[in-house]
Amino acid sequence: MFNPLIRFLSLALVLVLAACSPPAQTPDSWTLVPEASSVSFVTVKNGDVVEAHHFTEMSGSVSADGMAQLTIAADSLETWIDIRNERVRDILLQVTQYPTIDIAARLDREDYADLMPGDSVRREVELQVMIAGTTRSLYGEVLVARGATNVSVATLEPVIVDMRDFGLGDAVEALRVVASLDAITPVIPVSVILAFAPADD
Repeated sequence: MFNPLIRFLSLALVLVLAACSPPAQTPDSWTLVPEASSVSFVTVKNGDVVEAHHFTEMSGSVSADGMAQLTIAADSLETWIDIRNERVRDILLQVTQYPTIDIAARLDREDYADLMPGDSVRREVELQVMIAGTTRSLYGEVLVARGATNVSVATLEPVIVDMRDFGLGDAVEALRVVASLDAITPVIPVSVILAFAPADD
């Protein structure tokens, strides 16, 4: 339920960082502002029970050479129910063996060189996303907005993600069984808002 959201959050992060300002004003590198960022998603169980979840810890950066990276602490998943947090972290995300969800992308900063404060642009990006040991290439469209001193990025609409794409179908079924549920929908909508600021020298 959380893999998808990460993929898009990193998506956003990548675009955002790359979409800084004109060459003369663009810092060499950018860093994620966690407290101003959000990665959330919605799950459905038993056909009509809808619940919202999110991750609370993440970090990210974009280097001068255009390498963008996003790291999400897998055990920071918050579902608002302690036992569910534990089950999802252990059974689905396998946090002991895979403590982080990692996203990386190579960006061409020249593509965003003309973005000025107050401007925004839509972009589609390709990311390499690793969740529980499985890496997939993912694509998504985001809106990148340039502020006076920072950059923000957000998904243009909830992104629909199938957890089975990451080989987690059996894990979802295992969660259903241990929670004594009739069904857990393997496809979820994910929303992402990321904020970036110039990295300290």
